[in-house]
Amino acid sequence: DNRVKFQDSKEFSGPLYQIIKQAEDYVLQNTRTEYVIKDIVREEVYEIPLPALREIIVNAVLHRNYLYPAFIQIAIHPSKIEFFSPGGLYGSMTKERMLRGNCSALRNPLLADVLQKMGMVERWGSGIGRIFEAFAENGLPAPEYVIDDLGVTVSVPRVKSVPQEQTLLVSNHKDGL
Repeated sequence: DNRVKFQDSKEFSGPLYQIIKQAEDYVLQNTRTEYVIKDIVREEVYEIPLPALREIIVNAVLHRNYLYPAFIQIAIHPSKIEFFSPGGLYGSMTKERMLRGNCSALRNPLLADVLQKMGMVERWGSGIGRIFEAFAENGLPAPEYVIDDLGVTVSVPRVKSVPQEQTLLVSNHKDGL
């Protein structure tokens, strides 16, 4: 799980909402989707719950330091998926306060306003809590946050989300399986 060898690399451009959607689609195309039969209905179960995936990507876009000459990066490893957003925490925000939730320090208030009007954020600082809640509801281990002066990395462990006997089909969209 290092960044010496790359299997794929992709850059996204366009309007902000399109970049966020492209990043989400990229992760979904390069991770497993399990199809599970519950009662008589087939449900798709993603490696990363969709609400959490969207929140992680939107947080990376919203809270990054745009003055720092680096890119938001998504690295998909065999054992984990890492989301890197350039720039450490803003202002007096600490990792402990961020992980407790219900507080927000806006480095980019105009961008937050735009994303709120697009329905992507609510500006109450509840996003981290929703990420942890989505993982817990799906029986998945919580993501790990690593924070330093260079940026914030969210590391999501890759594990099977449902017992094998309940799995109808495991699909990796990129391989066309």
